[in-house]
Amino acid sequence: MKLIFLLIISVIFSTDSNSGNKSFLKNFDFDTKPESVKFFKTGLNEISGLALFGKYLVTHNDETGVIHFINQNNSKVEKKLSLGKITLSEDFEGIAVNGNEGYLINSGGDIFSFDLSFTKQRVTEYESYRSKFSGKFDIEGLCFDATQNSLLIAAKDYPGKKYKNKRAIYRFDLFKKQIDTEPHILIDLEKLKKKFSVKDFYPSGITISPIGTIIIVSSKGDPAIIEVSREGKILFAKELNQKNHPQPEGIEIFNESVLVIADEGSGGRLTYYVSTKK
Repeated sequence: MKLIFLLIISVIFSTDSNSGNKSFLKNFDFDTKPESVKFFKTGLNEISGLALFGKYLVTHNDETGVIHFINQNNSKVEKKLSLGKITLSEDFEGIAVNGNEGYLINSGGDIFSFDLSFTKQRVTEYESYRSKFSGKFDIEGLCFDATQNSLLIAAKDYPGKKYKNKRAIYRFDLFKKQIDTEPHILIDLEKLKKKFSVKDFYPSGITISPIGTIIIVSSKGDPAIIEVSREGKILFAKELNQKNHPQPEGIEIFNESVLVIADEGSGGRLTYYVSTKK
């Protein structure tokens, strides 16, 4: 009996250790024509983030705290929600959702939380949490991590004093309401260049795949998409076709098999890719 128990434990640990090497993105073809490209008329040309809320994709621009609710079925903006009676104005760079709670982040790393579960009201109150990031971090991506009840924060350029030739993902603890002082995940730019030929990488959007890996897009220079494990191991990386993705700023996954990328300044464009995995 004791031997059987030990074997079961061994299998569990073996599975866990191997799961860090699996890639979600390997099942997507970024070289051929995307499954579909959809445009929506909202006056929202500057999409700076993307997240999933029920049947909606929620997004925002980089100037005002107005959340747009895009119906996934018809790509129409059906609702809008403003933060504050006098709409909050910041350099917003990312959005995340946890249940009915929404979060926006600005380029300085300040986080603004608000309630998404409204019915008819068009204004909601918010709480803010100030960060200690300097301007050179240039925060650009945000997503919710259910495994640690936290928000993952992507720094576009500067990773921190000790982390040359790296890109850094930081973590905001939702229980403590504070950002960890050290990076949560580090991405090695030298390995990214040597193994995958991705020369420029400046995170602009981030999400978590159904298998728990971290997926990040880059808009500066040649657009690219990469996937890393929780330990920062690069599992997949590829430059994107610039005609399809002139400036990718938001990324999200739904139905466990559909990946959508939002491009900034392209007239409200969402590009959909469907997994080839059967």
